[in-house]
Amino acid sequence: LADWEVRLPTQPEWEKGARGGLMLPSVNPPVAFGKLAVLPPSALQPNPNPRRIFPWGDPADPERANCTESKIGTTSAAGCFAGGASPYGLEELSGNVWECSQNVDKDGWSYLRGNAYYSVADEVAAVAVNGNPPDDWYYVFGFRCVVVPLSRV
Repeated sequence: LADWEVRLPTQPEWEKGARGGLMLPSVNPPVAFGKLAVLPPSALQPNPNPRRIFPWGDPADPERANCTESKIGTTSAAGCFAGGASPYGLEELSGNVWECSQNVDKDGWSYLRGNAYYSVADEVAAVAVNGNPPDDWYYVFGFRCVVVPLSRV
């Protein structure tokens, strides 16, 4: 895996994972780890809702995300809300925990995405963004990693 890196997603990567791009795969081909899959244009289709507010689409739905109305009252295991998966099949991008991105602003603050379980259903959106000071950590902050080819720049 010398040609790959593991890191936090950037804000655009996180948002695309949550909302999908303008085009989505029409097939889900098996991919061997360590090999980059490039889909031919014929394997893509227009995203029916590229500006979706929530990973599953619209509207808010407490059956699809860990939020106040779900009445869990704490963090939950990934996969508890499979109906809330993004167009790429990513789960728990809305609600549950705020997720860190790799982007940092000029003052050193990082960005958190997706909101947490203590928020109401309307607020656990894929578009939810919150700033976080660099020396702060809280039990409702989490992260997911991306595995990407190393940049050759």
